[in-house]
Parts: sequence; structure tokens; C-alpha cells
Amino acid sequence: MRKSKLSILLFFIILILMSNTIIAQETKTLMGEDTKISSIWGVDLKTGKIQDDIGVGYDVFYGALFNRSILLGGVAGMNITHPLINYGYFGVFGNYTYKPDEVLHFSGQLALGAGSAKGYESTKSSAFDNFGNITGDGFYFLEPGVNVEFNITETSRLVVGLSYRYVTGLDEVTFDQEDYESDDPPKEYSFSETDLSTVFFNIGVKMGKY
Repeated sequence: MRKSKLSILLFFIILILMSNTIIAQETKTLMGEDTKISSIWGVDLKTGKIQDDIGVGYDVFYGALFNRSILLGGVAGMNITHPLINYGYFGVFGNYTYKPDEVLHFSGQLALGAGSAKGYESTKSSAFDNFGNITGDGFYFLEPGVNVEFNITETSRLVVGLSYRYVTGLDEVTFDQEDYESDDPPKEYSFSETDLSTVFFNIGVKMGKY
């Protein structure tokens, strides 16, 4: 009986010691206690050639910045000035900045997501004429890019770079465009995922607490 009580007592002592040992161990995580997290937002203008015309669009993004170098967030964008094709998209966005404390430094990025595109049914009278009308055929995109960044202030960066947008999932789209200032009959145009897959020149700003 006494041996049984002693065994039970030893069991609880060992259990308590093991519990204290487990509690004393440091919990390992992906981000350490010294990880700095802040928020960054930005906007950039994107200029690229679609078919035989140059189009200008824009991106806006917002995300969390980890240790002043790794940015993870969301992105959305839209074409503005192309005379035939309009499109918009949204997705996720990642960016890595090398030596962000230097006045001039470099960064690389990747965006991926989904969007839709359609052709203008009438000629544009101005850059912003009907530019929000993007409800059309859907597509998916992947866009890597490289940038040169300049520290303007402690909270702002000027970003200049190149990216390539690869578009897939979009079959050939055919549409008629009417010119209201002309008596000519509507002209037929078409575009596909190959036309929307193109190189972009980008310039913009990133703002936030670094």
C-alpha cells in the first residue's frame, strides 16, 4: 500500500517537472519578437503596348510590411487610355526590397490574380470616357517585375520599373466599334490573351511607415 502511494506521488512529481520544462521552453515562431510590422500603400502608372496602340493604366495596392523589406498585400488595377480594349483586375501582391535604407535601392515583385476585359463599343471621346466599363470576358494573370526605388522621405518612395504581365484563360474576343462622328459602318475588332500579355513600364510611389 505504501509502495503504491509512493509510486503515485513519484508519478505526479515527474508530471509536474515535465510540465514546467515544457512551459519553460521558448515557443518557436516564423516571426521573432524583433520582427517589425507596418502598413504600406501605393499607386503606380503602367504604360504598355496592346496590339498597335499604347495604353496607360494604374495599380493601387495595400499591404503589410515585414522588417522593412517584405511586403504582402492586395492589388487592383484598370486600364485608362487604350482606344480599343478596356480591362480591370484584382489579386495578391508581394514585393521584396533589397537594402531599403539606401537612397537608391532595388526591389522585385510578383502579382497574380483575375480580371475581365472587353472592347469599346464606341470610340472614346476622352481618356476617362467609359474607362470603368470592364465587365466582359474573364482572365487570369501573373506579373513579375523589377524596380529601382528612391527614398524621397522617411515615409515615401519613388518607384520606377519594368514588369511583364502574362495573361491566360481568355479566348479570342470579337466586337464591333461604332464611331458616332462618322457615317461609316461599325468596324470589327478582336483581341485575345496574347494581346494582353505584354511588357509594362511602371512609375509610382509607395507610402507608409517604414
